[in-house]
Amino acid sequence: NIVYLVHGGRKFYDQARMSLLTLLDFLFKQGRHDYRIVVYCDDPQSLPQHPFIHFIRIPPEQLKSWRGPLEHVHRIKLEILRNAAARLNDPFIYVDCDTRWLRLPDVEFEALVPDSSAGKPVFFMHMNDGELSPTFYPHYFHHLTTYASLELAPWGIRPRPWLMWNSGVVGVSPKNAGSFFDEALAVCDLLLPYLRPRLFTEQCAISLLAQSRFELRPFDHCLHHYWNFSSEAPIYLESIFTGLSATMSIEQRVKPAATFKPE
Repeated sequence: NIVYLVHGGRKFYDQARMSLLTLLDFLFKQGRHDYRIVVYCDDPQSLPQHPFIHFIRIPPEQLKSWRGPLEHVHRIKLEILRNAAARLNDPFIYVDCDTRWLRLPDVEFEALVPDSSAGKPVFFMHMNDGELSPTFYPHYFHHLTTYASLELAPWGIRPRPWLMWNSGVVGVSPKNAGSFFDEALAVCDLLLPYLRPRLFTEQCAISLLAQSRFELRPFDHCLHHYWNFSSEAPIYLESIFTGLSATMSIEQRVKPAATFKPE
């Protein structure tokens, strides 16, 4: 299972279309039928339609509720992860929409299969961005060092070092997840009023919990996460999609996306 979340304006739907088409390109070329793509979204008709893709529509009132009382948009991701863990029996890998597939994650899915004899279960995130410090996410570091250590102790979050992993990918087996995403939501809500900028609070909550409970592994060799090109990406993506005719088959549409490289 590959899981996506997309909602909001055209920019985000173009990113999702790009990512889905690059994934479908690998599936078509390899003749694969063993991947299921699950897309949580508020407008399924704006995305590629194919039997591999299963849509779960999120109504506007649900999106608003999932933002929480402090209106944190990335809190929705945690709600989706919690929903997916409860809904799906098999391992899943969640990916952000501003991504481009480099290869199919067959080996990564094998690593997610539960094995009680193998030590800590495996958990994937996009990559390790670095250790929180006075110069790297300094406000986060100061708050965790000064105030939050005792508050986070009930969740078994280990003391320093605290690593910030990029949450553009989250891969786990529901059988190993247990109450993980419930607890990640609780940690996110605990930290949200205090961390600045708020943007990375959800990522911080997942990172803190995951490094204490799982064997964390990077996923960047499977996926190009071009979040740092977010300003330029809409221009490039528009140049691709304006050239695609509505009469083109899904197999024809994957080719321009597969050759696009926003380096």
